Amino acid sequence: MTSAQTNSQTDSRADTWKKTPLSWGLVVIAGFCLVAGTFFLRSAHLQKSGAQPAALEKLLRGDISLAEIPDSRVEILEVTSPGGLNAWLVEDTSVPVIALNFSFPGGMMLESEDQAGYMMMLAAMLDEGAGPYDSQAFQRELENNVISLSFSAGRDRFYGSVRTLSRHQDKAFELLHLALTQPHFEEESLERMRRATVNNIRHSLGNPGWVAARVFNGMLFQGHVYERPGRGNLETVAKITADDLKTLARRQFIRDGLQISVSGDISAEDLAAKLDDIFGGLHKGGEEDIPETPALNAEAAGKVYVYEMDVPQSVIRFAHQGISVHDEDYPAAIVLNYILGGGGFASRLMKALREEHGLTYGIYTGLAHMRQADLLQGQFSTANETAGEAVALVKDTWRHMAEKGPTAQEVEEAKNYLIGSFPLSLTSTGGIASILSGLQEDGRDTEYINSRNDRLRAVGKDDVRRVAARLLNADELGFTVIGRPDGLDDGIVPVTELPGM
Repeated sequence: MTSAQTNSQTDSRADTWKKTPLSWGLVVIAGFCLVAGTFFLRSAHLQKSGAQPAALEKLLRGDISLAEIPDSRVEILEVTSPGGLNAWLVEDTSVPVIALNFSFPGGMMLESEDQAGYMMMLAAMLDEGAGPYDSQAFQRELENNVISLSFSAGRDRFYGSVRTLSRHQDKAFELLHLALTQPHFEEESLERMRRATVNNIRHSLGNPGWVAARVFNGMLFQGHVYERPGRGNLETVAKITADDLKTLARRQFIRDGLQISVSGDISAEDLAAKLDDIFGGLHKGGEEDIPETPALNAEAAGKVYVYEMDVPQSVIRFAHQGISVHDEDYPAAIVLNYILGGGGFASRLMKALREEHGLTYGIYTGLAHMRQADLLQGQFSTANETAGEAVALVKDTWRHMAEKGPTAQEVEEAKNYLIGSFPLSLTSTGGIASILSGLQEDGRDTEYINSRNDRLRAVGKDDVRRVAARLLNADELGFTVIGRPDGLDDGIVPVTELPGM
């Protein structure tokens, strides 16, 4: 929300919705359809289904919960090309679509201090002409063959994806290969992208949500590469040249560390051959020697950073140290986060700040994982005059969960949702490819997807309480506040310049 008036109107509509019996009836009907639909999708879409038809009858009678339905098994094939490239594949011939995701180690970590935004520009320029196609011809080939091709630069990796009908796969893979190995970086296209990026940055400077993210990253990751703006700033973007992009492309697009995940209408045998067609022209290289430096700024713990902006609402973000995905307590941390702030209206923070005190429309938390940082973070907006009260209430709720832990009912409800909703992420070709990419990046094996729900089922109330005591520390929470907040402690730290800009 960007204004108090809009927020108030939205709150009013939300309260009306909550109080209308007919609305609740519709919610029940929708929930029933979701449950039934989820069951059928799980048994029809995924291979080697273990769910029995009788389970749906038990579910509808209320004898079992959605989380107790036997899991369908996802078969992930490990494919190796003749040239030695490896990929994960979930084959699905039910629709004639192929989704291929890939990533290279590096991303923004390859930028020097004065190159903020260069990797994002590289991503934007890869489909602006390659091989025999100029920019317009390349775009025409994508459009005429209904191919979606995208690239993006993350903090630790450079990502790409292609979505195509199976009958157009040869053309899709050709264009992807050309983009990675023969990009043009024409000056006309580069100048157009520079102008677009500059305009985007200028527009974002007036967006309190974007400014909040910029201050958050600048303060929590101060002194680390992660603090830099992904799109760069007006000064760095103006300096980008075609030669800069060519140099970065040579460093970035190498076979070492390449991760590939594929889902859809393609066999393991066909994929093995296509992998060499797409990526075989890349040099083997060697992963860049990136220093392993903890990214989280220890000085930010317990601080409240305030960047004044003339807006009616304060945009607030907060975080402290999180937990590694490889930690044995990670499944319990997932349940804890859902109860604390990840579960929407079911969460403690939402009930405290919205339902009980009317301080915000919504507040959410999440576990974030990067190569050099793990965070438990959250965000919300509130009227400037209630900012201090809201921050204090977040800390109180955080502290109470750390000391008392969750109830048994909260734990069971969280597990039911986390387990029961998981199949919905596996109902599209692109969704499956994205799940596989995430598992690869987290260093999981191909069986994790089938054991994930059992790990959550094994989590008990005492496990979540123990992890809450271990992980949550209200005094360590670092806050960034954008707006003109009232009621904050005297110990706030003013931020007078937008970090990295």
